[in-house]
Amino acid sequence: MILMGIIQCATAPAGYVLAGVVHLLDYDPNGIAAIALKFYPGGFRAESMISFVLALNRFRIICGLRYPEVIHKIIMAFACCFGVTYTTSLFTPLCEYRIIPGHYLMEYNLSIPSCEKIRYIGSYFITVPSFMSLILYIIMIGYLVRMKMKTRFSKGSVEERRILFYALTRFVIEFSFVGTYHYVEFPHYPEYDITINVGLMFCSLLVSPALYLIFYKAEYESEGKRHRVVKNTNLIYCTNKKYRPNLMHLGRLVIEFSFEMTDEVRELSLEYPRRIEGH
Repeated sequence: MILMGIIQCATAPAGYVLAGVVHLLDYDPNGIAAIALKFYPGGFRAESMISFVLALNRFRIICGLRYPEVIHKIIMAFACCFGVTYTTSLFTPLCEYRIIPGHYLMEYNLSIPSCEKIRYIGSYFITVPSFMSLILYIIMIGYLVRMKMKTRFSKGSVEERRILFYALTRFVIEFSFVGTYHYVEFPHYPEYDITINVGLMFCSLLVSPALYLIFYKAEYESEGKRHRVVKNTNLIYCTNKKYRPNLMHLGRLVIEFSFEMTDEVRELSLEYPRRIEGH
């Protein structure tokens, strides 16, 4: 999340501000705006892949998967390397990413064959991670529903609605503007250019942070409940061997009721039966 914020602040605001200056002056002084804008496409693609890592990490926690966290770091490192590589390609003769006064949407110079290929390849590094993140969130919802059916809780909880709202909102907004920009060719009408440009800016700078804040605000509010559940598991202890199996099963059920188990909670749920058996 912090890395995403750094990328957004480093690549997007300066380019958009200078683009506005270009349209006010009707020319680009010393090509400064064109230089600043070239940092945005690579940053946006890196941010999309990092968003997938956040979804993958949440999927790992909720579904209780166990795999090395270094996988997340590798994907994030690849995202940053790809972003730098993509940005570098825009400063070479292979591809030109430009702003034309009167056109309110930055564009690739498609008269260069390699530029069209670079844009086409780069578009997949936005749409594919976004689509995969949506799939992960849908699987998470299915897992939570299954857990609640097993424990006889109501199916339509706030948790599933919150995850579904986050996933669908981000996917629809991001995919709509990005897909339209990369895969649909429209003439440069001011209304169209401004809509797509503002939509991309809105998606990058506002949608992601706003949705994460809403999402994790509710997560923070439910954190106290999970802590109380973990604290209560300390009371699950009995010296009578006759009742130990039932109490161990009860301990697991109490922890299952929290639904969003961290790694520490899962380890705790396995640790207490071992302590009781070894007493």
